[in-house]
Amino acid sequence: MRSIVFAIVLVAIALLTGGMVAQVTPAKMLICICALVIFTAAFIKVDWGLYILIFSMLLSPEFLTGETAGNSLGRGVTLRLEDLLLVLIGLSWFARNAVMKELGLFLKTPLNKPILFYMLACVLSTGFGVMAGRVELKTGFLFLLKYLEYFIVFFMMVNHVRNGGQVKRFVLCLFLTAFIVAIVGMFQIPGGERVSAPFEGDIGEPNTFGGYLLFTGMVAAGMAPAEVLVAATRNGAEFLRLADSGTVASGNSADFIVLDRNPLIIPAEEIAATRVLLTVVGGSVVYTAPQ
Repeated sequence: MRSIVFAIVLVAIALLTGGMVAQVTPAKMLICICALVIFTAAFIKVDWGLYILIFSMLLSPEFLTGETAGNSLGRGVTLRLEDLLLVLIGLSWFARNAVMKELGLFLKTPLNKPILFYMLACVLSTGFGVMAGRVELKTGFLFLLKYLEYFIVFFMMVNHVRNGGQVKRFVLCLFLTAFIVAIVGMFQIPGGERVSAPFEGDIGEPNTFGGYLLFTGMVAAGMAPAEVLVAATRNGAEFLRLADSGTVASGNSADFIVLDRNPLIIPAEEIAATRVLLTVVGGSVVYTAPQ
């Protein structure tokens, strides 16, 4: 049965390709082939799609697609090649999840509700702006799409990152991209213009470029073990508004673990080998490591 379906798909692709060759220009045909290759690569392995997105973030050309009335910056809505790649790779991710249903679509995280409420607020405010005549429908839609596509990248990451090796490879690609654009920016300094990312057209975006480099610097700086513990305990409890959790204090819920070593003083490479000896939830021991 699978071989029959595969043969039908091949015939359909061949007919579609033949029709396109006969009706479109070679340039458009090449674009369609590239899009198909990227879609297929991201469908086969999500990591490949994420690598493409990381490198395209500031290494892709941009073009003006809409105007914003009364815009004090004198520029309208811009799209980069990465925005189109995001849509393409995002669609391949949805298709992959539809075919391989066991993968799940949106992993449950503490950020799901805030993301949902944020997008609802964006949709409502944009809708009110369109109805009041202050926002063009196309312009508002493009802004919403740009917000949404980055949340899709977030869920692609949290759904498919499984080990430290993947994280290291993604961060390495991020640093390599930042190094390339930083070198380009350094060569712009003698000219006296405001430094911006390459391929930005007539009007650059220095603020976007600065924010990108700041974000990359924060990733490079990393977090100390003590900061990681605070982020996972006290900060997490404060974010979730759990007043009686997150710290060991009188009156708080007795939720804690006992480790076989101190993660604040051991070498970083040994942290992964740390064992949990005892787990207490709500004052009751729920796990004791075997002797």
